[in-house]
Amino acid sequence: MKTQTQASGAQPQVSQTRALRYITPREITADQAFQFRQAGTDKAHVRGLTQTLRTVGDLDPVLVWEETAAEGLPTGRIILLDGHHRLAAYANAKSRQQGIKAVVFQGDRTGAMLEAVKANTRESLPLTKRERMNAAWQLVRLPGRRITVLAVARAAGVGAATVDRMRKRWTVMQAAGAKVTGEWWRDQKDIEPDMKDRPEMTDAEREAAIVKLVTDIKSALGRMNRSPPKRWNVLWEHTSFEPWRSTCSAHRTNLAARRTTAPVGNP
Repeated sequence: MKTQTQASGAQPQVSQTRALRYITPREITADQAFQFRQAGTDKAHVRGLTQTLRTVGDLDPVLVWEETAAEGLPTGRIILLDGHHRLAAYANAKSRQQGIKAVVFQGDRTGAMLEAVKANTRESLPLTKRERMNAAWQLVRLPGRRITVLAVARAAGVGAATVDRMRKRWTVMQAAGAKVTGEWWRDQKDIEPDMKDRPEMTDAEREAAIVKLVTDIKSALGRMNRSPPKRWNVLWEHTSFEPWRSTCSAHRTNLAARRTTAPVGNP
């Protein structure tokens, strides 16, 4: 005999509970699947939280999930759902052996993902529009029990019509065996979209991209230490990007000093 839930075609309810506990930071795992910020950690925000922690003595509880496998058995891992900046602040101000307040979510992976998205879209450092769209896109593609359009829309803070388009697009991509990038602005079309359609970067995303670019350039330039100084002169003269000019100038000076002080070889 079918139950009322089975007869209606709705998904069965999964038991979900929350409990407040003290957990040491070293017990908590930061899983990339539950991190939705593309710009990474905001160092200024962490510094502010660290100062608050040292002044007040505590922060709001982090949200974690006692991970369970597909069959419902616990894996032993405690996954961080929300509070990456708070956890970083605790690392600055307290020992990893000292317990911190945590709200422990108990349920399946789909429920945990929903809780993570909801928390990150409503906290003091909310997700950007682009990050919220990508989070909704990730929720739509989750395997297992299907999340309703309204639940995804509320969790990610996007429109129900957008979620409905994502569902239809995911059906098409699965049928075609299309590769998923995880970026909704890319995945929503069969043809690679023009870069002008790319969502505008936030200040934090732009700063992170610049830092990475400068780091990559320094790494590449480091392999050219034996190159003639003239090459650095050309690079320095043909770039208007100040971090590059600083890097090229430093390398020119370093090379000149090394050649001045280099010991004379045997004739």
